[in-house]
Amino acid sequence: MDHSKVDSDIAAGNLGKARDRLHGLISTHPDDLALRRELGDVYWKLQFPEMAGRYWYLEETKTEDMLSACRLFEKCHGSDPMQILLALKFRGDIARVRGSYAGRVLLELQDRAREKYPNFLDFQAKGLKRFAAPSVSGIEQSWIDRLLAIGCLAAIALSFILMIIGLVAMMKFIF
Repeated sequence: MDHSKVDSDIAAGNLGKARDRLHGLISTHPDDLALRRELGDVYWKLQFPEMAGRYWYLEETKTEDMLSACRLFEKCHGSDPMQILLALKFRGDIARVRGSYAGRVLLELQDRAREKYPNFLDFQAKGLKRFAAPSVSGIEQSWIDRLLAIGCLAAIALSFILMIIGLVAMMKFIF
């Protein structure tokens, strides 16, 4: 990994470019938590504390600035475990960080999210695969549900009949 360009960009004060390079490195090396820490430092220097908190959140030893940024990050996401977990965007291999502080934080957030949202499955899955379909087995249809279904079918049939009557009347009028 070419970290020297990031260091030279930071030294030159080109923090935007360093941020972009670090994002690229994180997508290439998602298990490297040191890159997340450095990206948090860059966001802090760019005066985006909530973004810094996002990337510092998995750090075990935090300074007072890091703690305040992490609290702000949590506040921005309503202290909701699922929102925090999804916002962290950790794409690394959870098995590699399982024994570390970061792994414990990720798994604890996932457990809290599953408690709060029973259909939430896995934070690393994409899109709707993160969620399970709600179970509908064992639910009986009530008479109101049946009546509603019959009413909808009757409305569709009535619309179709009126359309045919209208077409016949129009044909009689024209011819």
